[in-house]
Parts: sequence; structure tokens; C-alpha cells
Amino acid sequence: MYNSRGRSASNNDIPTSKGKKPEVLPKTPPPSSQKSPSAPPPVSPNDQEDFENIDIVDYESVWRTSNWCIENIHNIPLRWNPKPGKPGDFIFGRPDAEEAYSVAFIGQVISHSLAAPNDWGKHGISIKLSENTLAAWKRVVDSCPHEGTVAPVFAGNIRANQSAYGPEPFKPVTDARPSPLAIEDLPDFNPAKLKPGTTVAIHTQLSTYTISGLAGKYKPGKSSICARLQEVFVLNTTTVLPSPRKRKRVDDD
Repeated sequence: MYNSRGRSASNNDIPTSKGKKPEVLPKTPPPSSQKSPSAPPPVSPNDQEDFENIDIVDYESVWRTSNWCIENIHNIPLRWNPKPGKPGDFIFGRPDAEEAYSVAFIGQVISHSLAAPNDWGKHGISIKLSENTLAAWKRVVDSCPHEGTVAPVFAGNIRANQSAYGPEPFKPVTDARPSPLAIEDLPDFNPAKLKPGTTVAIHTQLSTYTISGLAGKYKPGKSSICARLQEVFVLNTTTVLPSPRKRKRVDDD
């Protein structure tokens, strides 16, 4: 690698003939100083080797193979446990656990209200799920004692929400695109820049709730599964969803 502080030519460096005045060579700047200001500095072989040895973590693969991913939760004992103090309601977690297990869904963003709460005062996100994820979701629903008539998954998409406590954006949005950083060092991601088609992993807590009658009694068929949003990890921002077909006329099928 060239040294940007290259030594200028001196008369002692120039061969001369006796009786002749030495020819002074023009001071030519070293190659590194001739480059445009915007050009990156040259990389030495050692620097290049160090760069190639950096481990880039593909966090999308990490999430897809983790026990958090809904497609892999069959690897650990999980079930619908009675919710403490809420007869007829359940949380999805480890046996006898009081807290719900964090279940991750991976998919492409359809829409979200993470930058600002929606009209119902909630932060929410809707993502498109794969066939394998939908099959795994069906297994979870089929094991629920009172899945009710409402579910967060509809038409191949899942909607997860969390109540907002002011106009601030949803905080736990992390930039988990391929990076050499450890997970605890990953930077935040601005929710306002989260576009449709972005691949994300959303962590949720699954539970059921009961719509009570006037007497406060449980009514069959009036329960629902909800997905409470915990965190959002941005995995890939290059995916683009296909644009919906535009109608050419009102009666176009």
C-alpha cells in the first residue's frame, strides 16, 4: 500500500555527471494523493484478509432455524395453559408457565402502524405468511381448547397488535439485516422507513380472551385468539410484493 506521506526526490537521489548541474525532477505526488477525495483508500493485503475473515450473521436464517419460529415450536413442550385469574382463557407457553411463550412469525410486510398508533390507539403490523407457516399455525389453533370465532390470521396474513401509550412510534424495531454485530448490538430501525414487502420476524405472545355477557359469564363461541406484538426484527428490505392487478372497468372479474 502506498504511503500518502511519500518522500520527495532530493538531489542526492539523482545521478549526476561531473561539472553538470543536477537536473531537478518535478515533485510528483504519490499515487494515493492523486485519487479523488471520494475514492476509498487502498486496501492492503492484510486489511483485505481481515475484512474477509469477518463473520457476517444471516439473522433471517437464525430466526428460521430457532425454536422461536412457529414452524419449529414442536421441538419444545408448549401448550395452552389456563390464564391465572381468567377462567376460560388460556395462554400459549411452556407447561404451567404464567407467561406466554414468544412465538416468531416470519413474512413480508403488508401494512403497519408502527410509526404512529392507528385509530384504535394501537401499534400493529400485518405480514404475509408462507404455506409452511400457515400449516404450523393451524396445528397451534387446533390444540387450543377455546379458539373461538376470531383469530389474528386471516387470508394468509397475520395481524399482531400492542396498545400504544402515546403518539410515539413502536420502539422495539431492530435492524437485523446481515451484519457482523451480535444480536444485542444491532441498531434500531426507523419504523417510518419500514415498507411493504420487507421481510421481518415478529415476536408475539398468543393468548385467548373471552367476550363476556352482561352477567360476566363465559359464552361458547365468544372467545378469540389474539397475538400481542412484542418485537419486530427487520431481516431483508429487498423483497418486493407483486402489485395487485388494476381493474380496467367496473365489471372486470
